[in-house]
Amino acid sequence: MINSLPLHNGDCFVQVNDDVAAKLGGFELRLLASRVVAIRDNQFFDLQNLIAGGGAITRNGNPYDLRRQNLAVLYYDLSRHGELELRESDADGARLTVLTPKVAVAASSSPIQAVRLSPSDRLSFLPFEETRNVPNIAADAIHNTATQLTLSHWPANRTPARYKANLSTESVLRFVPDMSEYPDVQHVTTDHFDLDGLASVYALIAPEHAQSHGQLLVDVARFGDFSCGHSTKARRLAFALNTITEQALHAAGTVPNESVRITALFRTLLPALRDLLDASVIRDALWRDAERHHMETEALLDSPNVTVNQYPEIDLAVFRLPTSHVPYVRVPQRYFGLSPISFHNRTPLSTIALVTQDDVVVHQRYEGWVELHSAAPRPRRDLSILARALQLAETEDCRWHYDGVQHIMPRLGRDGAPLSSLSVEMIVCELKRFLAIAPAAWSPSVYAAPK
Repeated sequence: MINSLPLHNGDCFVQVNDDVAAKLGGFELRLLASRVVAIRDNQFFDLQNLIAGGGAITRNGNPYDLRRQNLAVLYYDLSRHGELELRESDADGARLTVLTPKVAVAASSSPIQAVRLSPSDRLSFLPFEETRNVPNIAADAIHNTATQLTLSHWPANRTPARYKANLSTESVLRFVPDMSEYPDVQHVTTDHFDLDGLASVYALIAPEHAQSHGQLLVDVARFGDFSCGHSTKARRLAFALNTITEQALHAAGTVPNESVRITALFRTLLPALRDLLDASVIRDALWRDAERHHMETEALLDSPNVTVNQYPEIDLAVFRLPTSHVPYVRVPQRYFGLSPISFHNRTPLSTIALVTQDDVVVHQRYEGWVELHSAAPRPRRDLSILARALQLAETEDCRWHYDGVQHIMPRLGRDGAPLSSLSVEMIVCELKRFLAIAPAAWSPSVYAAPK
């Protein structure tokens, strides 16, 4: 049997088999970058790949039609020298087990209080779930049914064209002079916490102060989302805010739900950001360790032993690193434990492969997930197809893992201690071949109308 489930706003319906529909209670369905994504507690699940397997496509091109008979799977075979083959989807229900039933959580002992910087503030912050029936401005987030204005770079955002920008903070700063156009809105909201979201919310709550520090706020947001930039002051401020965030999370301990956690972070970080923007000197204990880590990566990448090969036609940059400076670790780390800022500042390309003598890790940057107003990268490819091909070619115990095309910054690499039995040169060669032929799988600037 086939079930039709409404998207979050009820104006479109997704078709799925009954067993899939039974797993989706408590999830909100959104169309993001031409893919239906199930969202709960800020976790994103790509439905077509969960249903049919990595590399799933819809046969009729309709992203809302996720019946199994309308799904097929792209396979890449290392022995076929760069060809994709369309196969029937498999009915492995085990993939759907990640869509676990929502566990009941204790409600907070008292209603969540809106966050203000001062009693005279016109706008205050409330978390996303608390604003579903409250007129709001959604900053660095998707909209809900009560949203009056969206200021965001997320896929499928409803930001007015005159405010669109590469960062949500930039969109907010463009809007600030027009705030009087929304006199009845009293709350700003977002559905997660990060530095772009923090700067965006801050600029709405304290617009005059934010405008006086506009470029610094944008630079901090860029370090937060895109891990790139050249302002030492903004970088250290971003590091300091990250440290305060970690301290606040530790102090909060276990919280009853995500809304309480996000509110606690904004309650601590909004005044911290205000004070740090005005500070002539930021206490070095807040940024020193992260800065040292960054500078060590800078020194490594400036070494003549490091080479960078860039392939703009497939949106790939390959960094070859000396194994002596990137020691093997049993538990794989993002960017081999190095500072991503150093890599991102050296290439505009959004797929980055880090290669040592015996290991390879591939990262897809945040810029490929959001809707960019300018300099948008080539649409992201689904590396789960390549991960499956590498796994099938393994002769030892190495397990390949890809986070998923719907993740903000997905990683492809080994999942566990064993290294690959495949040569790094073969892996890089196959990566290049795959990127050259694989279809776009995440297109944040494309809106797919219902059929």
